[in-house]
Amino acid sequence: MIKSAIYKGIVTSLLTSTLAACGGSGSGKGDTPVTSTNKAPVIATIAPITAMERDSITAVATVTDEDGAIETLLWEQTAGTTVELINNNNETLEFRAPDINEATTLTFKLTATDDKGDSSSQEFTVNLSAYAPLSSLTISDAALAQCLSDTHQDVGISIVECTDYPIVTLSGLSDIGGLSTVSIKNAELNNLNELAQISTLTVLKLDNAFAAAQNSSNNDARLEQVNKLNKLESLSIIENKEDSSGKRLAFQMLDLSGFTQLHTLEIENYSSQYETIQLSELPSDKLTRLTLSSLSIDDKSTLKRFSNLQSLSLTYINDLDSLSFLNSIPNLTALTLDNIEAADSTAIEAKTNLTTLVLNRTQLEDFSFLEKFSELEKLGLRSYYSNAEFDIADISSNTKLTSLSLNNLSVDNASELSTFTELQSLSLKSLNLSSLRFLQAMPQLTSLKLNSLHNINDLGWLSFTPNLTELYIRELDNNADFSALSELKNMRDLTVDSDYSNFALDTLSKMHALETLNLEVSLFEASSETTFPSLKTLNVKSSSYSNMVNLTNFPALESVELSKGHYYGNEGKITTLDSLGSNSSLKSFKISGFKELEDISQISQFENLETLSINYSLAADISDIASLTKLKSLTLSNFSTFFRADMLASLNNLERLEIQSSAIYCDDQELLKSLDGVTTNLSNSNCIKKPVDLSLITDEAFKECIENRRYQDAVRNTSLSCDGSAIESLNGITQFEAIKTLTLDGSVNSSLLRDPSLAQLHTLQRLDIRGLTGQLTAKATLPQSLTTFELNTYNQTVYDFALFGLPTTLTYLDLDNTKLKNYSTIKNYAYLTRLELDYSNISDLSPLFGLTNLESLSLYGNPSIDCAQVSKLQESLPNIWHISSNCN
Repeated sequence: MIKSAIYKGIVTSLLTSTLAACGGSGSGKGDTPVTSTNKAPVIATIAPITAMERDSITAVATVTDEDGAIETLLWEQTAGTTVELINNNNETLEFRAPDINEATTLTFKLTATDDKGDSSSQEFTVNLSAYAPLSSLTISDAALAQCLSDTHQDVGISIVECTDYPIVTLSGLSDIGGLSTVSIKNAELNNLNELAQISTLTVLKLDNAFAAAQNSSNNDARLEQVNKLNKLESLSIIENKEDSSGKRLAFQMLDLSGFTQLHTLEIENYSSQYETIQLSELPSDKLTRLTLSSLSIDDKSTLKRFSNLQSLSLTYINDLDSLSFLNSIPNLTALTLDNIEAADSTAIEAKTNLTTLVLNRTQLEDFSFLEKFSELEKLGLRSYYSNAEFDIADISSNTKLTSLSLNNLSVDNASELSTFTELQSLSLKSLNLSSLRFLQAMPQLTSLKLNSLHNINDLGWLSFTPNLTELYIRELDNNADFSALSELKNMRDLTVDSDYSNFALDTLSKMHALETLNLEVSLFEASSETTFPSLKTLNVKSSSYSNMVNLTNFPALESVELSKGHYYGNEGKITTLDSLGSNSSLKSFKISGFKELEDISQISQFENLETLSINYSLAADISDIASLTKLKSLTLSNFSTFFRADMLASLNNLERLEIQSSAIYCDDQELLKSLDGVTTNLSNSNCIKKPVDLSLITDEAFKECIENRRYQDAVRNTSLSCDGSAIESLNGITQFEAIKTLTLDGSVNSSLLRDPSLAQLHTLQRLDIRGLTGQLTAKATLPQSLTTFELNTYNQTVYDFALFGLPTTLTYLDLDNTKLKNYSTIKNYAYLTRLELDYSNISDLSPLFGLTNLESLSLYGNPSIDCAQVSKLQESLPNIWHISSNCN
């Protein structure tokens, strides 16, 4: 977002006139009468005016009539770019010069008519020059250039304000002549050197404007650059970004000693570090506004030096235990104290001329002194301790109040709220209110916030506030009836946050002025018929959606965010975005949590999208995203189905691309990382090297397993686990060229052990069969690469060990719960280090004596074995460390 003030000159032309005089003849006896001739009005010669485009032009003419009176004056434009004349029927002509691309001349004619009907006219010209185009500037930072071009066509500006542009450097900004104000918010600045070159700069606002510092010296340098800007009249620095990369600024480096012109200082730190600001160095005579947050002051007594302060805000000021300095500030009209340790209200009590007073989470408990504050227009109270007592009667005499905020209080005499008939803004949070009856006395109310009022369920009193334009509702009684909202026809900004409530969108169908709607509810019931002609922003977070909202009905819509939270059951599953319709005004669309979303093709109907974010989707085709040629920012995360992303490289306007935890092609990921001019964050550790070809898998049960378990990469998926109960064929499994582990659960048909595809898995190292049915009638065809084989049949079928066809290179063999016969050939498995034969029906242990590499052996559940043989086996195996059996 960018706002700017146009550099405006005011050009005035004062027109003077030379009066013409007319003489008459004398008269005498016998003279013939002379009939007088009316003289037309005289308009002075009008000199040309020279000005710049967009200047405010004022021309004042002098018109006289020697022998009568001026009846009418009329200004007309006769040539040049058409302008709107503010006044065209008296001596003064006013208009705003138009935007132009080159020098232009405007011509105007003034016609004066007298009371006899005679008239005269005079023309004059205005010669306009055009400002140089933005292209004349050398702006190296693409984000700064974008910020300027979004609303400006030339360099005729005095204010530059950029919000949410990732600006790194301000180089070239000093080429704008007459620049007085620079405001940068949410940027990635690395230095401010350019600002020192702007001699006309008087106002600087930096709100989270810096990138994370690489080291402390970066922090020091940034404040040193600010220190050089000592001609500023207003300085505001807000820094609340602090992460693993460290703080962006070090406020202890701010040197205020040279700021002799400063009348406004705002330093908001929002950090628990309480850095010390050298406030004692700041010249005090001109400062009228001071805001400090989350800081330590080098000398707290220095606050009393600022005797000209009119506005003071102190938040989280470390160890500020006294407010006596307020006695030295006689002209204070606005005071905000937030999380201040001082508990003595004496100094505040003397400030009865305050028009604004905000006391948030202070140590004060008694607010009865407020009954003397008759000039208050804005009052905010929030107790530090839970449910501090507050009597509304103590402020009922404040009839000038237009803004009131009460938070975390146990109020008495709530009915006294009805005395504030001039209120325009009211915020009530965590109070013991049971009714909103007092609203019937507040017809002027335009902003209302109701938060954590758990005993309030009757919103019918809102009908007495027809002028409401902003309403915030959160955590009222679970049975609150929102139908009363239907009559608030002037509403522009509405927020409803009620986790346990259902909300029907058609409740708001009469809100034709609504511009912003935020909903957080349990069930969102959309309507395809509801129309909001003025709606610009829609944010919905719900556990369940009855259906998608039709955005076609919102012609002014610019931003949409739809989020789905936790839900239970299968209600409200959204698989497609078709119900969204189309919208050509939409610039930003974000959707999250719709885990069943398969089809996102409707996105193509938002052809002017600049920002798109989709979190969770089963979509395999994103070609419709690639058709959005105006996209600047794209975020895709948790796309669990493989999709090709290379097509995104065709988005020529893309500035930021993020793809997280999604099944994209690894080569596509590398391609997108290399895009010029695009900031990328591509973190997909499980990207797809080679997608699985489902057409090669002929068995439907096996295919279902591959799809449901998201086995999508034929190279990187090295382990497969399926319910083998219904699988009859493993055709297609060989495309998993690096498979190492295969697990089949359930009642696996023994015929699968003879599947030709199984034998071709030359990389398979582990085969785990958990449940086997049917007798082996022929030798299994297992891959000879196996080192681990687990078979647990859990049935009474006795299997011929020799028919398993196991490679003798096995190191781990688990045949627990599998009845065996003809197992003498087990002696050939000399590489075994671990052998599990629990409940395997064996009796003779002699085949095991040659397994000298065994380290672990389990023989539980075999009652026919000879315990003496177990003991001898323990002694014979050199590497054995444990034999488990019923003999232990």
